[in-house]
Amino acid sequence: MKPAKSIPRISPIHKTKFFKEYVSLAKPVIIEGLVDEWPAFGKWSMQYFAERYAKVAPVTVKVKDGKHDFDLEHGTGIFNKPMEETLKKIMAGNVSEGYAIGTTDEVFPQELRDDYPTPGYCADGKYLRARIFIGAKGTITETHQDLFENLYTVVKGSKRIYLFEPKDSIYPNSRFSKLPNFARTDPENPDYENYPKMRNAQPYVVDLKAGETLFLPSLWWHYVKNQEESIAVSYWWAYGWKLPLVWAAVQYKKFRGI
Repeated sequence: MKPAKSIPRISPIHKTKFFKEYVSLAKPVIIEGLVDEWPAFGKWSMQYFAERYAKVAPVTVKVKDGKHDFDLEHGTGIFNKPMEETLKKIMAGNVSEGYAIGTTDEVFPQELRDDYPTPGYCADGKYLRARIFIGAKGTITETHQDLFENLYTVVKGSKRIYLFEPKDSIYPNSRFSKLPNFARTDPENPDYENYPKMRNAQPYVVDLKAGETLFLPSLWWHYVKNQEESIAVSYWWAYGWKLPLVWAAVQYKKFRGI
């Protein structure tokens, strides 16, 4: 791969300027201090979720050898499992045969959702939804892309995120596979023999710490690794020409219950 580039960091700016300079141009940016007032920062921990929401059964995925256990034959293989079971393995740091949580926030009571008020940048976004991600140190989500615009905030821990532009040479899976939005390449261990065009890929590397927010534009490829035991919140919304595609994706997810 080419030498990694960094993503610019900014302080919060007016919403109109944010859309003009970043959303409309599909340019990622790290925003420092955007959600400093979230009560979540003073409250959330693994123990907090274990004590208060043990019986809640969020969307969960198995972790095998550090990676979310997805494959082309079975797809994402998600399920719902009580947090009292998943958090034991997460808090033990088990990434050989563990779990990760990546759920819409609707499974939690309103009292939790009050801990992370919707940022003004996306408050009136179409198809707005929030997701909560909880995982052990070392947990990896392999290279993939999403239709939604994304404000991704780390509440606890830190993450390393590799980004690639939508048309970069990272060998997407077939659009007819069970994982059509995933790629076959690993930016931490590139396989140039099987994927030679990866030599020309341009990675952007982000080290995102608690309290920082990454604006991740729609369709940008991203590979996410927990540098520490982590909790994060994503706000997803649709924008521009992708609105009809997002509508179709939302209907599909409703049908599958995810």
